[in-house]
Amino acid sequence: MQKLAHPETLRNMAIQALGKYVSDFMMRLIMLSTHSRRCGNNFRHHHEQCRHLRMSLLKWVPFNIAREITTVLIRCVNQTYIELINIRDFKIACDKIAPLLIKSVLHPSVKILDCIPKTSHPTILDFYKIKNCILIYKALPLLHDLTELRLGNARRTYDMNLEVGTFRNTLEKFSSRSCWDRDIQTLANSCRMLRCLDISGSFHISDMVADYILQFKHLEELNLCEIHSLSEEGLQHILNGLADVELSSSLKPNEISPSSTEDLMVSATSSADKSRSPTLRSQMLKSFGCSYATVQHIHVIAQFSNLTSLSLSNILTCILTPLQKLKHLKNFTLIDSRFILAQDLLIAIGSQLKCLNIIDVFGTDLHFISEKCPSLVCLHLCFHKVEDLWLLRRYQAPDPNRLHIFDFPAVVFLELFVCEPSTAQYIVTLFPNLKKLCMRYIFDDTFLVWIRSHENLQHLKEVFWGDDSVIQFTEKCAYITEFYSDGRTSVYKMQK
Repeated sequence: MQKLAHPETLRNMAIQALGKYVSDFMMRLIMLSTHSRRCGNNFRHHHEQCRHLRMSLLKWVPFNIAREITTVLIRCVNQTYIELINIRDFKIACDKIAPLLIKSVLHPSVKILDCIPKTSHPTILDFYKIKNCILIYKALPLLHDLTELRLGNARRTYDMNLEVGTFRNTLEKFSSRSCWDRDIQTLANSCRMLRCLDISGSFHISDMVADYILQFKHLEELNLCEIHSLSEEGLQHILNGLADVELSSSLKPNEISPSSTEDLMVSATSSADKSRSPTLRSQMLKSFGCSYATVQHIHVIAQFSNLTSLSLSNILTCILTPLQKLKHLKNFTLIDSRFILAQDLLIAIGSQLKCLNIIDVFGTDLHFISEKCPSLVCLHLCFHKVEDLWLLRRYQAPDPNRLHIFDFPAVVFLELFVCEPSTAQYIVTLFPNLKKLCMRYIFDDTFLVWIRSHENLQHLKEVFWGDDSVIQFTEKCAYITEFYSDGRTSVYKMQK
């Protein structure tokens, strides 16, 4: 993943030049084909030209950097497609040729087509991934032997289907941010060996997917987080099918207020769910995510005892204490929820967590996290409302005796989204061994200068700045790579 980390090297300059060549090649091919079609030749030459391009890339692209180069070239093809598809004279040729070019630049050794940037744990490669996947959907029927397909956002029309027939026997992992019910039906009918399904954040999902999901008998990862159109009953049906348990009918969802929190904790932890022995299927799950979980849902999730990763969103009415059974949990994500509901869970399992992701969670107590989660190596703090984050006590009343005692000595990666510069600066200085920093809210350049010069950030190697800049630090200077919406990149130095 770090092959693109030093853009000033001869190798990476060659990669950028190759991307420019592919873009120019696509331009010429579409314009030539448009002219040929007017003369009655009907796109006669584009298949042969694309075949030559594919063979040339196979010959000259080294296998050890094929994935990185493929990602860069797909970005170039996609950007050229976006530029040409809305020009009336080129539209027909663009729709015919662009999918074939995606096939041509996808190196035969690359079996993973990944178009979803990993925003929480980014590398520079994620900044090259495309943000509009319409062309990828059109190219899918031409692709073969994919083992992993990750499709980002796309403004899909009704006739834009998910075509997986050409790699139905090899696909193991599928992710989509623009998933429809019929996509899950297609996967259930074609890709029964699917091990990982991530459709988090998709809007066009209903309870119809429940039975289709249960047709995947080998699921190890299932992420339904931030799907707001899946009902409580639909989620319960999925959970019961995965866990093969029967919950007590007396266990009902509970409304909660701050004054009743302690009573609800006692009630939920003392309620016994009548369940059979955990099935092999429930023990296969290693990663799970969902939204709007109720008490019944939480008790079933607790049966997935081999979970190493758990994502929950919109937890507003039930405590998470039953999840303390998850002794293998290393990664925990909580979104749009109330921190008080997770406190007992963090007391019980906080010492085993390696990654904690907190997004817009009301009442998040940073001091509590520092005490209960001492083994964290990465921490994500993202808040649109800074008042939802309760900072360490000495932020308001500093203790002179503790000025040099840091609260997160093990954390090497921090993702931070807060809109106040002083708050952001204070939080960043709590991590003396930080190596990577992801700043989602962009301040002015003085903040970068402050980061570069601060004595407590001497181990920092990379800063991911918003959605379009990566800063890599060396002993003498910093290289800043900027990614533009038109597909261009630029690199410049910032002296120490």
